[in-house]
Amino acid sequence: MGGTLGPLAHLVRQVRAFDHFPTVDDALRVIRAEAQAVPDSTVRRLGVSRAGEPLDLISLGTGPRGILVLAGPHPNEPVGLLTAWELVRLVGAAIRAGDPAVAPFTWHVLPCWDLDGARLNEAWYTGQLDVTSYHRHFYRPGLAAQPEWTFPLDLPGARFDRPLPETVAVMAAIDVLRPQVMCSLHNSDLGGAFYIIDRNDTRVVPELARIPAAHGLPVETVSMDTIGWDSPAAGVHVLPGSATLHAGAGPDRPPEHGLCSLHYAAQRHGTWGVIAEVPQWHVQRPPAPVTTEAWTAAIGREAARLLDVLAPVEVALDAADRATPDSPFVPAVRDTVRLARLSAAVWTAKVGLARPTDPVLAEALWSAVHDGARLLPLRALGMWQRAFPEPSACGDTGDSGRDDILGRSAEHAHLSLGPLCEAFAAETKLAPYPIGTLVAAQLDAVLTSASGCTSNLTHA
Repeated sequence: MGGTLGPLAHLVRQVRAFDHFPTVDDALRVIRAEAQAVPDSTVRRLGVSRAGEPLDLISLGTGPRGILVLAGPHPNEPVGLLTAWELVRLVGAAIRAGDPAVAPFTWHVLPCWDLDGARLNEAWYTGQLDVTSYHRHFYRPGLAAQPEWTFPLDLPGARFDRPLPETVAVMAAIDVLRPQVMCSLHNSDLGGAFYIIDRNDTRVVPELARIPAAHGLPVETVSMDTIGWDSPAAGVHVLPGSATLHAGAGPDRPPEHGLCSLHYAAQRHGTWGVIAEVPQWHVQRPPAPVTTEAWTAAIGREAARLLDVLAPVEVALDAADRATPDSPFVPAVRDTVRLARLSAAVWTAKVGLARPTDPVLAEALWSAVHDGARLLPLRALGMWQRAFPEPSACGDTGDSGRDDILGRSAEHAHLSLGPLCEAFAAETKLAPYPIGTLVAAQLDAVLTSASGCTSNLTHA
């Protein structure tokens, strides 16, 4: 199972099945207890979250090859929380048993990076995993409020220097530990598994590319985030450098977010980094339109669909800022609407101009557009109805016209969310992947990266 892990392969085979995600407190309590039962383990305080929650780093083993694992960088992506749990449990058991396979490594694990955001998603973690419950209890902050994307950026004329407390904590850990390999654990809503690496490595890339099939998962050849990036193997994408990623930023267009953990660790210490993405749900999509004319028309319809669903929310954003100035949901909806507008513009101005001649690329782009046109509205509507749970009570801006707009937008979210979720599930025959499969695939990526990179890596 899972590439050429060699002596570490048996750990992947021991991953348990799970029927739901744990609460943050339940997972952290068990993970700490597992770690404390391991000789020479440590639990150290890296810092605290924006809400004052402790960010603790688990360290296991005493080997010379340092591996840093960051779980839960986005709060709607809890697969990594379970992967961290299994990594600590299995490595801890191997250390106690004197297993030589884990002896060359020191494993550093942050089980939940965005603690505050994770707590705003917990209502769907523990129940039945369906798309309606997921979006009714959904939260994902905007880029400038994500620990993963607020590492400092300093380019000529473009600077971002607003790292979150959670980001500062991980920056300090990277600088102290100087890990040889760092793995950031993500999961997407739909599609296939894929990997983002900070640089090509001919030893590891083929092994990463083999992992999805080994676990019965499809490969995400192209995601909307990775269009145009170098791809040394199917589903493996090379993260662009800071200048490329922020091309166009400058004094008149300041960057809205910073760099990610992979940029920071590679630039500071030569760390080899990977973002491991696994999908939460399997879907069946309609095939990509065959002719250029049909392709262009279909892409245009998807862009229009996206903006039409979000229009009642977009016009109420300013009123919402007045009515709920401290809500975590309104800024997140604003960022989602911004992303939707940007996506629709890219689809119509670039993606929709001509159908790619490569059929694999055409299907991948069509899937990204099809999914985005449905998921972005569901995310925005889900958070909007959480911000305004009583549409009839939306009336505290001091402007009756604004209050009416806000009330109608809240009612739109409450009335539309359920039917849109049900229609999406029916259209795509949406079904969750077994959670244990996703954990095993993600753990496979961590162990593959650790065993494939560390023996020949040296720090910069």
